[in-house]
Amino acid sequence: MDSKGAVLFTSRDPLARTFLSPRAGIELQPFASGEAAKFLEHLTYEPSSSEDSASLEALTQRLGSLPLAITQIAAVINRRDLTFSECLEQYERESLVADLAQVSLASQSATHSYRHSLATVWSLETLEPPALALLELISILDPDSISEFVLSPLAGEYTTVSYPKSASEYESARTTLAKASLVKRRREDKSIGIHRVVQDIARSRLTEQTLANNFTLAVLQLKQAWSENADTKFMLSRSEWGQAEAVVAHIVKLSGLFGRRTISLDAETSARYATLLSRGGWYLQERHNYDAAWPLLQQALSICEKHADTMPGGHVIFADVLIGHSSGYAGLNEPAKTLMYAGRHKEQRLIAEMENYPSNLYGMAYTEYALALLLNERYEEAMQESEIAYSIQVKTTKYLAGDYWPHFVYFHKAWSLIGLGRASEAYDGMMETLAWREAKFGIDDTTSSHTAYALQVLGRLCEEMASDTEDVSRREELKERSFVYHQRSLRLWLEVAGTGYYRTNNIRIKLAERHAEMGHIEAARQVITMSSVLQQS
Repeated sequence: MDSKGAVLFTSRDPLARTFLSPRAGIELQPFASGEAAKFLEHLTYEPSSSEDSASLEALTQRLGSLPLAITQIAAVINRRDLTFSECLEQYERESLVADLAQVSLASQSATHSYRHSLATVWSLETLEPPALALLELISILDPDSISEFVLSPLAGEYTTVSYPKSASEYESARTTLAKASLVKRRREDKSIGIHRVVQDIARSRLTEQTLANNFTLAVLQLKQAWSENADTKFMLSRSEWGQAEAVVAHIVKLSGLFGRRTISLDAETSARYATLLSRGGWYLQERHNYDAAWPLLQQALSICEKHADTMPGGHVIFADVLIGHSSGYAGLNEPAKTLMYAGRHKEQRLIAEMENYPSNLYGMAYTEYALALLLNERYEEAMQESEIAYSIQVKTTKYLAGDYWPHFVYFHKAWSLIGLGRASEAYDGMMETLAWREAKFGIDDTTSSHTAYALQVLGRLCEEMASDTEDVSRREELKERSFVYHQRSLRLWLEVAGTGYYRTNNIRIKLAERHAEMGHIEAARQVITMSSVLQQS
């Protein structure tokens, strides 16, 4: 026969397109966003309100614009007579996911010959146990980018029975999932991505016990992936941001799942999970994302309020969670709430550290309460709390060995004295603080935020002292010294906390004021503009 034709082969294996020739195949992509919405509208109905139109767009985005998923969600919408808004709400609650997995178009209409559902297309039940176990863990993590060090098999720790026990088993399981197009590996950054619908279907298959097992495993995997440094427990160094970023999105995902589903955890897992929530909340606050931080901290608080007495280290975790709340409300400039949580933190920290007296953390119970009193303009009481903290911290082994300095005692005393109009009384103590840090870590160190903060306080002290003196020459000298301290402080805050941190922007305002005073109007405008842009971002 002389007729010409072509044979089209389809496969879920991404490597199949290179079997005949390196350039013979193509990788099919989902619909573009607008195409997906038009397709779903064509299969169902035309939205009659802007709210329903927005829900239509959101629903197709939630389905990742996957044609089969859109076709089958259309069948559910038509069968149940749902609006797009109702469908989206039910899908987000996961009440529709199991139904969606089982929908067969052939059962909906005689005109359809395609008899597969999402569940039968992906055939999850045919996966080998290690591959299925890996998929189940991935199904409860953030889908967009899972760094593979988060999935690395644990050495000698709890794991599900079938989860890969070695690097070679993990690679084999990952390859199985990739060949079935259930996950996609990005070699350049060694991360795994999974389509949201695949993830939803895989998660919908988990029994209550299997979900709890995988949740416990996820907590352990994230704990292993995010090492804890006691020296930066309450302010991560910039070098730790990358590791934190790779983990925190998964903590947020677990938090949402924990809030929607009934998940029973043993005391040890509850302690580990509450710690992850607390650390994740702290990090998000540092990155100025309070909207994402609060749900984590509030969930951690709820766990601690119920289980602090039974969790290993429960009172320490409880205290850490409470200081996260007081620090967060301080950053948001809510003095009353800061004081309430600082008081609860003080009470809980003293319980947690009772057997460790004297300790820096025992003293921190008083310094944090001093900060809350400062924000409420109760300066004399803040001084008293700071003095108590000092009397504790100078007795510690680390202080006596020359390895610790009570920074926040000096910081809070300085702010209290500024509030009382006695700034000059704090200057010598702050100079001692700066000298200790420079001798220990070098000039302008960024091992923590302490030097940046010390320079900021010194800048403010010099500013206040300048306004208090009648000597014109002395006043100008102090103003110039204040300007230099603030410049150095800004440079260090940018290094340790980034551009959007509220202290960074406070210093920019001080520098702008000085530029304007010296007649440098354009320089002042640039500094203020940068501060305003970053505070809005």
